[in-house]
Amino acid sequence: MLRGVFWDTAAEAIAGDRLRVVIPRIALKEAIAVYGRTREATAVSIRKEKRKTSEAVSKLLEVAASEALAEASKYKKLIRARCQEIGIDISSALPKPHHAELARRAIKRIRPFGDSGSGYRDALHWWSALDLAEFTWEEQAIIFVSSDVSAYGLRRDGELRLHPDLERDLEARGIDHSFEWVTSVADVDVPGVFLDEGEHDEEGPGDLGFLVLSHVLNGEPLPLDSRTTGIEDVDAIRLVNAYDPRVLSRRVRVYYSSFELHVDFEVGMTFDVVTQALLEDAQTPDLVEQAETVSVILSGFAETSGSRNDFTIVVEKVEPD
Repeated sequence: MLRGVFWDTAAEAIAGDRLRVVIPRIALKEAIAVYGRTREATAVSIRKEKRKTSEAVSKLLEVAASEALAEASKYKKLIRARCQEIGIDISSALPKPHHAELARRAIKRIRPFGDSGSGYRDALHWWSALDLAEFTWEEQAIIFVSSDVSAYGLRRDGELRLHPDLERDLEARGIDHSFEWVTSVADVDVPGVFLDEGEHDEEGPGDLGFLVLSHVLNGEPLPLDSRTTGIEDVDAIRLVNAYDPRVLSRRVRVYYSSFELHVDFEVGMTFDVVTQALLEDAQTPDLVEQAETVSVILSGFAETSGSRNDFTIVVEKVEPD
């Protein structure tokens, strides 16, 4: 639903003509379709549990499954309204690459086509970015956002960069001004939000790691699952304790309007957790619990709120260390 700090600040920048956000209509349709399939899968998963429960619980699960399907039907209208609220430009124009060129690139496995020759939609997204960049003033920076590393990226010497095939496309079009590919909107600096003074590493909370630790122990529960902890073959994970905070990186910036601080961070931490696995082989399902210790990396930001000594912590991502 395009929620969060980035989209709030982006809306202000769009209104102030400091930023333009373009989403190809085909990408929006794809997002709507993916959301619909996800909600349908959720409904099937919920209904699958009905056969294991009492009649009263079964009725509640049916309500939950119906609500998941209702969310899918509402999403198209809601996401379009949200785009309009932010001021996003939904581009209806489809790029018109020559079919012979598409076929040549697919046959020769030239990016964004993959090793199997697939990648038609990725190619359309890329051509849309090229068309936009080609007819943009040289003093304007273009940032292409896509998390599809296999289509657009190449990892070399531990660093992720735009694939050389696509760099040659930029050269062929004469696009020699600022063009950058990032995998997340979190990597986009919204213009006019922060002072243009570079990083302020000397400022910010000196005990950032322990502030994040306190947030983990006392704030909203973290989304702990197999993906965020690396613990496989379990059905639920509950945090018991967190300790040993280690600040891996931080970037401190000053808001232009208020001079308050925004600190992007990565903090490593150790979790003691209890995992739960449901054994369904027995006649009566049994829940098995086990204590484990894992190392994780928390990514997010801290912001001053009223005082430079008073920080609000937001954890945006949890991943295995």
